[in-house]
Amino acid sequence: MIIVSDHGFGPLEKCFYINTWLKDQGLITENQNLLSTILSKFGITYPKLVSTLTKLKIYNLLAKITPLSVKRSIPIDNYSRPLHFTDSKILYPSINGGLFINSPDLNKGTSTLVKTLLSLTFNGEKPIERIYLRKDVLWGPYAHRAADIYLIPKYGYEVSPRLVSSSLSDPSKFGDIRSGTHRPTGIFIAYGPDISRDIRLKEPLFTWDIAPLVLHILGLPIPDYTDGHVRKEIFKRDSKPAVRPIKYESVKEHERIKTRLKMIRRRQII
Repeated sequence: MIIVSDHGFGPLEKCFYINTWLKDQGLITENQNLLSTILSKFGITYPKLVSTLTKLKIYNLLAKITPLSVKRSIPIDNYSRPLHFTDSKILYPSINGGLFINSPDLNKGTSTLVKTLLSLTFNGEKPIERIYLRKDVLWGPYAHRAADIYLIPKYGYEVSPRLVSSSLSDPSKFGDIRSGTHRPTGIFIAYGPDISRDIRLKEPLFTWDIAPLVLHILGLPIPDYTDGHVRKEIFKRDSKPAVRPIKYESVKEHERIKTRLKMIRRRQII
């Protein structure tokens, strides 16, 4: 049995509202179109709208046909203001999502922006612990779709995408009743006849290590395009997973097996 989380958890004391700070620097544009103004005036927010449309049984239909620009005009809550995604030079669209740079000129000054964010202080409080560039933490053919900059907040802090009236605040000021938030380090627990007892891993185990580990336990080959590695130190010394060599298969072989499985399923259906 393996128990694993995709993230950890910790206390939430303060939120760094980065889009508010970016707006103060003249880098974020607020979405102040007519629809956004009318909805804000009458206190119509995204959750309220979704709830009403769901009760009327028309939410799924409207969600499919409503343009993204209209969806982005709807206030998230009574405290936050919508962002203008295309007019903003840089923005943080979602929690844990990272910063997306829309301006070529700003892209050239990324190092300056990173230094500024790392040294940012509010009344002696520094909300940012570390910053990573996309090229340093992501890889693969679709990495270019990801954010340009990733921010790791200090323990007890969260980087929030909400556009509110303050850059750093207790989240309860803006209607957020949460007392906890995500943290980068999650958990990994393994139990079974082949697993060593009472050991702690000296090196971190990553989420992408889980799939090859499970395949190896089952005695199956690991596709050679897999990023993760089998951490044999979790096994008892003389157990089968500890002694068994780690097997890899080429992508072509993997595709051949998938094709055979499809054919078998078709025969079963027929």
